[in-house]
Amino acid sequence: MMAVCALVAPAAHAADGGGATVVATPKMDANSMVVRKITCLNGCSSITYAQPGATLRFQGPRLTKGKRVVYLGAAGPADDVLAKLTVKKSGSSKVITAVVPKRAASGPVAIEVAAGARSPASALSVTLPPPPQIIAAIEGNGPFFPIRGKYKFGTGAAAFGGGRGHEGQDVFADCGTPLVAAEGGKVVMQSFQARAGNYIVIQVDGADRAEAYMHLAQPAMFKEGDTVAAGAQVGNVGDTGRADGCHLHFELWIGHWQGVGGAGNVIDPLPTLKSWSKLGVPASVK
Repeated sequence: MMAVCALVAPAAHAADGGGATVVATPKMDANSMVVRKITCLNGCSSITYAQPGATLRFQGPRLTKGKRVVYLGAAGPADDVLAKLTVKKSGSSKVITAVVPKRAASGPVAIEVAAGARSPASALSVTLPPPPQIIAAIEGNGPFFPIRGKYKFGTGAAAFGGGRGHEGQDVFADCGTPLVAAEGGKVVMQSFQARAGNYIVIQVDGADRAEAYMHLAQPAMFKEGDTVAAGAQVGNVGDTGRADGCHLHFELWIGHWQGVGGAGNVIDPLPTLKSWSKLGVPASVK
């Protein structure tokens, strides 16, 4: 006898009425997805001021079938930017993440299953910072108050000590507000750290002290080893790292910052900052 070979049908979903089947397609999978929640895992404090390079988490039904996140930006496809979607197991659940690309624009997101198959746009929007505001250097020898815009001194946990070993004073201002070097000196550290975000440390010329500026919106404008004049812009206020809202975390060290290059002791910078708040009026660290 001749053997009869049966063809195996592709995977299909049974219709509710039984009998008939519907083969799932990428578009069907995409249409069933809903991005219900977006949170920032690292590189920003929230999606309302996300940073290129930050890692965002996406939550919602069937998102694990996605391949890429589409940062939609404004209406129309011209500014759409895609990023690889990563799915990792965490206990009994799956964590879905993607990195914010450099060219991403503010707006909702969608999840792409395949070319031409995207989920509906999310109700939530990811907000990217505007281009950094650049200002001219302030003339004079300083000291100058570092924030060049409206600001407010933090209290409680945002003050020096703060009940959690807070080694600086937080000064709140709108993200993107320009920051200048209060005093001139040499850059002894410029980097990114999970808690501090983008930061820069200046060893002041002719004085035994160092000043640290943290949570900058973008990497500082000077590199390690550079000489910085008082009043020169070093960056912009941001919320990178572990920051609750846009602010400058300012540290003042007698000697060297965290022992970089020699011994050092951190002191409460608030009295000094208040003395600098009268712009252009010379002040000294006592």
